[in-house]
Amino acid sequence: MLRPTTFFLFVLLLPLHATAQHEGDNWVFGWNAGLRFKPGGAFSYFSGSQNTREGISCISDKNTGDLLFYTDGIQVWDRNHNTMPNGNGLWGNYSAAQSGVIIPKPGSDTRYYIFTAPQINQISTPYAWSEVDMTGNNGLGTN
Repeated sequence: MLRPTTFFLFVLLLPLHATAQHEGDNWVFGWNAGLRFKPGGAFSYFSGSQNTREGISCISDKNTGDLLFYTDGIQVWDRNHNTMPNGNGLWGNYSAAQSGVIIPKPGSDTRYYIFTAPQINQISTPYAWSEVDMTGNNGLGTN
């Protein structure tokens, strides 16, 4: 059992060894809007390509916090806000509350899955997934 003094020192020194992951440093939403969270505060930008009221997902580099790509579940845009090669026609729906979700592929630093959801009353459109490879298109990614 840890003594109270040892426990206090452990808790006090723990932040010195902790490192943050930055996958959520960028938020993209609405009509071309975005936020970048950095030490010192949040900074807005209006250079995105999306125009939607719901369901944007984005992911940032886990080390630097730089935007990698984002999706509305129908289309995928790279960090320069251009449509990725093969980035159209995902099976999500703009009216699904969260049309697309981005998950890093286990065991890879350069590949991500996008899981898409249809509108709730569209039974004929299935849930689907696609894979983004960030080594393609000169590091901007391909879907």
